[in-house]
Amino acid sequence: MMGNTLITKQTGNEGKLVNRIYLEAGCEIDREYYLSILLDRNRSKLMLMVSDAGGVDIEDVAEKTPERIQYVHFDNLEDFTISDSLQNKLNFSINEFKQFKEIVSNLCKAYVEIDASLIEINPLVVTKEGKLILLDAKINIDDNALYRQRAVAEMKDENEYDSLELEAARHDLNYVKLDGNIGLMVNGAGLSMATMDIIKYYGG
Repeated sequence: MMGNTLITKQTGNEGKLVNRIYLEAGCEIDREYYLSILLDRNRSKLMLMVSDAGGVDIEDVAEKTPERIQYVHFDNLEDFTISDSLQNKLNFSINEFKQFKEIVSNLCKAYVEIDASLIEINPLVVTKEGKLILLDAKINIDDNALYRQRAVAEMKDENEYDSLELEAARHDLNYVKLDGNIGLMVNGAGLSMATMDIIKYYGG
């Protein structure tokens, strides 16, 4: 993989050059779960979304078997207690569910402390020995909070960014590279989208 171009749904057809590889120990997987912590904007509450159908695209699960996704909302950002009724719904043993509750509590605390907008674990696995392991993770941080998240900001890998986007950022500009032959400079997201619609409407 090192030095080659990786093409996935996330990279688009042009792909991304692999210049860093993360290695971790293998494990004997018994079951896979999906778990995410995010903001439910309709309720203005922190939400846990969990499914016993992990290791696959959660969008497919939501479309084909939505009953396999469980939702938990937290009213108090200092108390991340979840109901014991989830144990049977997720087919956890008593010991596995104890580990699960601790993982959820820690992830919720991390979400708040690092100004995250999403923490997604897919898959969260149960090993043959009954141990829960966060096997893969995706974390989105609120860009507007990076000024108080210095440790997170220092992790930025500039090799993963377009050189023009980096140059624009140095001048406090947001640059988005798109296809087409017309450049657009605006001072607001709404104005940007409206102007782009007009350009496309007239054939640009």
